[in-house]
Amino acid sequence: MLGKREAIMTLIYSLTSEHVNDYVLRTSANSVEGNLMFMVFYHYLNLRPQLFDKHLCYLTLAITLSFTVRSSSIVGYTPLALIIIIKDIRYFFPILVAGLTITIPVVCINLLSDSYFYGYFTVPQYNFVYVNVVQGISKYFGEMPWFYYINYLHNEFCEIESYGLPVFFLLSVR
Repeated sequence: MLGKREAIMTLIYSLTSEHVNDYVLRTSANSVEGNLMFMVFYHYLNLRPQLFDKHLCYLTLAITLSFTVRSSSIVGYTPLALIIIIKDIRYFFPILVAGLTITIPVVCINLLSDSYFYGYFTVPQYNFVYVNVVQGISKYFGEMPWFYYINYLHNEFCEIESYGLPVFFLLSVR
């Protein structure tokens, strides 16, 4: 709504802000994923079927970053690739090349980074599937009463957050 420069600044803020990293990302990786989704759809609408198309490169990078932040985010983007390939087969090779030249290096850097900080080799996406699906931990999601975050947000974070929650609800309803 405000323009390209403001959208870029908002994305940078959401990825680097201490407030976002300390409070928002603890409870939801959706903030980063949501911002990257806007970037993906913008570039998706401007794709051209050529190798190293600027929009395809940015789109691939955004999807890859979204995947490294939240493993399940890849699910929504697979149909987009299939739709565009079905519409025009000339997109197949550029998408394949973008995946090989952008996705694989970014995922490898992510694996090295995570392994360094964990202190041993780890694949977070595998851990996500193992913990949520194999061990079944995800069955506990949503078991808290509907008022849990309103009542306990104050203790978990800070007073200003709980006072801002009603304003957030009003803006959401509007």
